[in-house]
Amino acid sequence: MRGVIAMAMLLHVTMTTQTTPPNILFILVDDWGYQDVGFRGSNIKTPEMDALAGSGVILENHYVSSICAPTRASLLTGRYPIRTGYWNGNVRLVEPWGLPPEETTMAEMLRRRGYSTHAVGKWHLGFHKEEYLPVRRGFDTFLGFMTSCTEDHFQHTILLSEEMGGEVFDFRKQHVTDRDEIRDEVLYGMRGKHSADIFTNRTIEILQDHDPSRPVFVYLAYSSVHSPVEVSDGDLQKFAGHLRGKVSQERQTLAAMVSKVDEGVGRIMKELRRSGLYDNTLVVVSSDNGGVITHSSNYPLRGTKRSLYEGGVRSIAFLHSPLLPRKGIVSKEIFHVVDWYSTFQRLSGREVEVEERETGRRKTQLELDGVDIWGAIATGSPLSRSEVLLNYGHKDHCHECHHTKIPPDYGFAVRRGKWKFIENTQYRSTKFSTKNCEGHWDRCFIVKGGHVEKTELYNLELDPREEVNVARLHGDVVEALRHRKDHYYDLIRPLYELQPIHLNVTNGTIFW
Repeated sequence: MRGVIAMAMLLHVTMTTQTTPPNILFILVDDWGYQDVGFRGSNIKTPEMDALAGSGVILENHYVSSICAPTRASLLTGRYPIRTGYWNGNVRLVEPWGLPPEETTMAEMLRRRGYSTHAVGKWHLGFHKEEYLPVRRGFDTFLGFMTSCTEDHFQHTILLSEEMGGEVFDFRKQHVTDRDEIRDEVLYGMRGKHSADIFTNRTIEILQDHDPSRPVFVYLAYSSVHSPVEVSDGDLQKFAGHLRGKVSQERQTLAAMVSKVDEGVGRIMKELRRSGLYDNTLVVVSSDNGGVITHSSNYPLRGTKRSLYEGGVRSIAFLHSPLLPRKGIVSKEIFHVVDWYSTFQRLSGREVEVEERETGRRKTQLELDGVDIWGAIATGSPLSRSEVLLNYGHKDHCHECHHTKIPPDYGFAVRRGKWKFIENTQYRSTKFSTKNCEGHWDRCFIVKGGHVEKTELYNLELDPREEVNVARLHGDVVEALRHRKDHYYDLIRPLYELQPIHLNVTNGTIFW
């Protein structure tokens, strides 16, 4: 115990006396299945990330939301989705809402501390007004797409009804000029190039152009491996040829998409080392939610994307950095994506003088739900927190929600220590499936059919697959965790009234 305390004290001194705060590269992979990485036993090839995780810290119990946008909102604000309106799920294309402007984003917080800040990839946090765009939320630059998750990886289009414009192109590059005006460039020239390559190349370009006298924050949000599942024929053979004839075509393509992201991560790490930034950089890799059962594997976890079981809300996650005093370990501590805000806030040091145009937009920091997890990761010191909220809301997207509170039949899930409590899930009990499980019948759990139980309680220490509902055996635990709904209910942010607005589709691209 004394050794842990001494290491923690030494680490605190080291991290707080650095003259330059650490560079931060946060990589978010879309719809990445819990088992779809080499270090979890998959035969999908991910040598670059296997090496990074193996020489870093794997976060065994890292929680996210069960769908895309709520996880992104939580990451960038350090606050649960119930506080930001994202209890209602994803922002749809024709809905005039997004991450509330009064929220201080991670990029804004870090820019106040002298960081250059860049967003690459999928935004999905609102774009109907200028103040919702990434470059008005603390990012110096943005390259990627604004809308939801069904964008074609090669053509960068989404399909709308004919009345709304038909096929629409959504791919752009933005920055703010010295006159505080947004320079918006629609990147038609990117047609035919895979999104993973574009986002990797842009990240490398940012690192090459970066002034090393300042710390840099790059938020790289790959749209891979979200559907549509697609790669070139060459990449399919290169990355998934070894799977031909063994799994479905869709599973082969998914494997190639994962390996393509892995190759991109390797190229980015090579540039970090070449540029001299690596020694003072934190690299975090995470998925935004569980994989989809049609082509992904969340083995050994029950459930899938959109479910409240572990396969929906527990993500692949690891941290790699030369700054870590211990490496090559697996942390069993309970973490949540909201924790990274508090962690980076502490590691990035004090605020510095900012540009005049930024001081006019200074916000009050709202209450955070996350905690600083650096000590728990770096030294193994225990966290004082034992509970994380996993979900309260988005039973399905609510088009009629003019409520100030969440409807009572919406799903609720919380983890406290070994206990996992779920109420009002819309997903059914587990069945086994051999589909898309790489030839191993026990590699894949799906959630389909069967009896719905209103109240579920699982002891994850004894039952990590959530097979045995022990709610009737532990009524005291059920009541204690059910009462936590009252606490979280009081934190809910009223949802904006959702009224569809017609998009202005000009030259095949989107504007409000």
